[in-house]
Amino acid sequence: MDGWHQGWQVIRNDPQVWRMLIDRAARTLCYVFCNRLLFYESVRRKFDELKELQVPKQVSSADELYLHFQKTFQKAVDATGDYETLFYPAEKDWPGR
Repeated sequence: MDGWHQGWQVIRNDPQVWRMLIDRAARTLCYVFCNRLLFYESVRRKFDELKELQVPKQVSSADELYLHFQKTFQKAVDATGDYETLFYPAEKDWPGR
């Protein structure tokens, strides 16, 4: 859902409004990603085959890190047979990276 549908005011020529919108969007994306991580941890407690969340020691790009977590979330979907709508591992959302 975009900002327009959430009632966010968009004034294209006001830098202060743009900063506020970017900040709000960044916070929302962080909130969503943190929820995915927390949910993974709760699912992992029940499914022993799921590994502990870790950031790889060597990551060369945001895309690479994003792909790492998408693969991790896919493993959770495979292990549980459920929760694809929460983990959405196949979705290539542009702001995720």
